[in-house]
Amino acid sequence: MLTVLEDCRVSPPPAAVGDRSLPLTFFDTIWLPFFPIQQLFFYEFPRSKPYFIQTVVPNLKHSLSITLQHFFPFAGNLIAFARPKDGSTVARNPEIRYVEGDAVSVTFAECGVDFEELTGNHPRECNKFYPLVPVLPRSRKASGYVSVPVFSVQVTLFENAGFVIGLTNHHSLCDATTRFNFLKAWTSIARNGSDESFLSSGALPVFDRVIKYPTILDEIHMNLPGIETIEVEGYRPPPLDSETDKVRATFVLTQTHIDRLKKSLRTQLPNLEYVSSFTVACAFVWSCTAKLLARIGEKKGDDDIEIFVCAIDWRSRIDPPIPQTYFGNCVGASITPKTKSTILAGEKGFLVAAEVFGKALSETIKDKDGMLKDAETWVKRVSEPVPQIGVSGTPKVKVYDVDFGWGKPKKHETVSIDYNRSISMNACKESSTTATNNNYNPKMATTNYELLTVLEKCRISPPPNTIGERSLPLTFFDLGWLILHPVHQLFFFEFRHPKPHFVETVIPSLKHSLSITLQHFFPFAGNLIVFPAQNDASSGIARKPEIRHVEGDSVALTFAESSLDFDDLKGNHPRDCNKFFPLVPLLEPASKVSEFVKIPIFSVQVTVFPNSGFTLGLTNHHTLSDARSRYDLLKAWTSIAKYGTDELFLASEYFPFYNRVIEYPNSLDEMCLTLPPVRALDENYRPPRLVSNTDKVRATFILTRAHINLLKKWLLVQLPSLEFVSSFTLGCAYVWSCIAKSRFLFEGKTGDENEVERFACVIDWRTRMDPPVSQSYFGNCVGPCFTPISSAILAGNKGFVTAVELVGKTIRETVKNKQGMLKDAETWLERVLMNVPTLGVAGTPKVNVYDLDFGWGKPKKYETISIDYGQAISVNVTSESAEDLEFGLSLPAKQMDLFSTIYWQELEKIISEEI
Repeated sequence: MLTVLEDCRVSPPPAAVGDRSLPLTFFDTIWLPFFPIQQLFFYEFPRSKPYFIQTVVPNLKHSLSITLQHFFPFAGNLIAFARPKDGSTVARNPEIRYVEGDAVSVTFAECGVDFEELTGNHPRECNKFYPLVPVLPRSRKASGYVSVPVFSVQVTLFENAGFVIGLTNHHSLCDATTRFNFLKAWTSIARNGSDESFLSSGALPVFDRVIKYPTILDEIHMNLPGIETIEVEGYRPPPLDSETDKVRATFVLTQTHIDRLKKSLRTQLPNLEYVSSFTVACAFVWSCTAKLLARIGEKKGDDDIEIFVCAIDWRSRIDPPIPQTYFGNCVGASITPKTKSTILAGEKGFLVAAEVFGKALSETIKDKDGMLKDAETWVKRVSEPVPQIGVSGTPKVKVYDVDFGWGKPKKHETVSIDYNRSISMNACKESSTTATNNNYNPKMATTNYELLTVLEKCRISPPPNTIGERSLPLTFFDLGWLILHPVHQLFFFEFRHPKPHFVETVIPSLKHSLSITLQHFFPFAGNLIVFPAQNDASSGIARKPEIRHVEGDSVALTFAESSLDFDDLKGNHPRDCNKFFPLVPLLEPASKVSEFVKIPIFSVQVTVFPNSGFTLGLTNHHTLSDARSRYDLLKAWTSIAKYGTDELFLASEYFPFYNRVIEYPNSLDEMCLTLPPVRALDENYRPPRLVSNTDKVRATFILTRAHINLLKKWLLVQLPSLEFVSSFTLGCAYVWSCIAKSRFLFEGKTGDENEVERFACVIDWRTRMDPPVSQSYFGNCVGPCFTPISSAILAGNKGFVTAVELVGKTIRETVKNKQGMLKDAETWLERVLMNVPTLGVAGTPKVNVYDLDFGWGKPKKYETISIDYGQAISVNVTSESAEDLEFGLSLPAKQMDLFSTIYWQELEKIISEEI
């Protein structure tokens, strides 16, 4: 169901435009009898309706008003003048006219349809999209002319999921380039709150009618059948057929696909001239459509013929060229010769389509007579009763760059392809490759599986003879992690280049710089050495494990390629956890060597998403290091990669400190080494692996500094005696309480005062010891901190307040304890292994994971994949600001929906009380 929230009209600012008109040219009037253009932009927006109404609605109204000041035809009307009484022709050419007070019809609505379903690539019913695009108002009769509205907007909210901006415009108003220029202006003004940035961009529209052509072309068009329909009062463009049984789907051709298709064409058609990606994609879709229509019986006879039609933008091809910001339509038709459907549907269909379509494009563009050759026949040829496929859109217009301030679109749909047998074509949101969108019979649906392809497996060692044989004893703070899962990290870096460029630049740089880095961080290239007891197994292991490096030891490094959606993976919205697991490397199996067991502890995987980016996946055994030491390695590696040498790193503060300077009772080591899982470590050891086919999704939630300050202010009202509370404590307590509430709803629980759960975090003791140890101390130097609470209280109305109070108190008491960090240390493992529901925390805001730059820019996203092993969240600063916090969660999909709703509703409720 669709519910209208508000119907309004948006005008340019008063007296900003005045009365203005824009004559239509031959390139505009050709579109008069055609259907309008209807587009949908889907944006993720996991917020409530009140928040949408308070933020998005006023912003879009205000920014649209300012935009219309510069693009006045969008606020105007098509003026069709009455014909003379003899009906021979029109009195004069139509025009777009704006008079003071003219406005755009804007509708704000709410929809209960599944947002995620609509934004997919899979087949979806066309009917579901029609209510989301606005309808142009009816024409009005005035003295001597008819006024026809040319543009309307509809913004539809899917509460706690997203919203869609629907645009409808009469094609006589403008082509795709002008429409995109309008949208770029609108988004710039919406993001920045003013038009200053837009005005300085040099993108102001050029309204001068600078294209010269024979006036006979106007007369030809104005006498075509169908033109007179717009001259009638009450005219409205044709509606979409709501009773259709069509579905729409999106198919992606990656650059790899296109390169392979081009290679196939060159092999089979060696004399073929240069063929563009656009040509290849169109020809491939055209031939596939012909094959499918033949299969379902819509093409039967040998005499069936069809044509393929596309529009060519002539702005840069006219002699002399006109500005890219020329306002209106400046496109001409390229029409293939009539081609037999049976040939297109045959084995050589793709070859024929590519040859025919490529030749038609090439001849049109290169014709010495220019763009106007045969222009008088364009409409006649397009209107012939011959089956045809048309193309809407162009990969040169980046529809996924349209960002109003709430992120780029998750999906774009050209709904008007449903009027006839057309396809839309755009650059993908994740790369410069091509996506085609078809509406078609459900019998034609297919399924696509994404794969990971290994490009290279190699091993990286430190430079020869730079380390020799070295070992690093494990301390009690390392031994405690022996029985726990490894740490998996994933960094997303934008890299808008093809795979060959990645192979030629990124791969050698990462290999070389990692080798030099390992020279200084030798434990990462080493192995965990465990010495099993020879006789009495009850005595534990013979001696303490150690990290050992011997000449020739190395790190397993994998380079791979993925066809998954890079931009989808690096989003904050809920994403299938299974998609991430192939991107993090596994640790290699243990092996028996003489008197000890050797366990690999570090591995790396770099996965390229051609023309989009690459991920850097790291896996390490937690006994190797904590977050601080791991970050020091990454700071060194990025510095060496960026500058090609370790000189800057050697002068920095990140050089690892290997001395085992922490003093503690030996009994703590013995306690760890006698644990049954530790005693069982042998050559059959395999670290835990993530379970694939999970039903979990992962999502990221951000608390900005403004949110944090308002929450602190609110807390001081609730707890006037509250001591200082850190942003970490506040954020974790808020997320913990929201998770508890969502779990109660998800599991259908009722309050049980006797059920207890815990919050567990670790505290870095480097600077808190007496005396402090170096910040660059290598290894683990953290201790646990547990906060118990009644589950019923945590999920109740006072859950957040109570959680803040208890977590803050526990952390303060632990840090300030006079007996130091080792108080109750003998119980740490016992408490870790207690059978009590516990929410753990991975990461720390004190380590800025977004400050890592290998030379291709800082990460666009960071994920701690290892939170999927159990109940845990990740906490880090954000990519936008070190003052903001981001929380990574992994939950069952239904619980994540509940959590998201609770998270934003509770936050908005608190903020509204403070504001």
